Amino acid sequence: GKAVVATAGTYAGKLATSAGIGEAIEYTADAIDELLGRWEATPELVRAYTREASMSRNEHTWESRARTVAEKLTSD
Repeated sequence: GKAVVATAGTYAGKLATSAGIGEAIEYTADAIDELLGRWEATPELVRAYTREASMSRNEHTWESRARTVAEKLTSD
């Protein structure tokens, strides 16, 4: 897994932050510059995002989503 950078206000941004796999930032050069500077200064934060992404990567696949839909459609 890799730490995720996503755009604030999008589904990907909400997923990255709620899953603890990265951050959602504004879609600007200044925002990415600030984020990369912060990540460079706090490598333990990037390692935590990477670790969480590795542990949760199987939860957000098409197969996992299809299984969830199938379970909901076949439950009482």
